[in-house]
Order: sequence, then C-alpha cells, then structure tokens
Amino acid sequence: MFWYDEKQELTEQFQSLSLPGLEKLEVYNNQFEVKYTILREKPTQKFLLYFREAQPNLTDNWLLDIELSN
Repeated sequence: MFWYDEKQELTEQFQSLSLPGLEKLEVYNNQFEVKYTILREKPTQKFLLYFREAQPNLTDNWLLDIELSN
C-alpha cells in the first residue's frame, strides 16, 4: 500500500499506526533500498509505504512497477 502525504499532515498517524502483519516503511531518497527489501529480502511481507511528498510523475517513479503490480 502506498501512502502519499504531500503536506506532511499525517506523519504522526503513520508513526502511531500498528496493523498486524503489515510492515511500515518511510520512503525518502531510499527507493532502491525499499525496492530491494520488498522484492528480495521480504517478498511475502505486506508493506505500507509512506511518502512525505506528492506522488511522482510516472517517469520519475522508481517504485512504479511495484505500485502497479499490487
């Protein structure tokens, strides 16, 4: 699940959120690391990815393949 928070109004809610079976990851200039974690290290794990920015354009989205496949 992808969560874009352009105005950074929901950061506290993200940090306090706890859902069983769901791992939270903050994405901030670490897209390659996040992609490696999701696809190689924990391919069966479910993730909530939190972005403190607007959704990027399709051509600039390093995680677009993951977003489209899920």
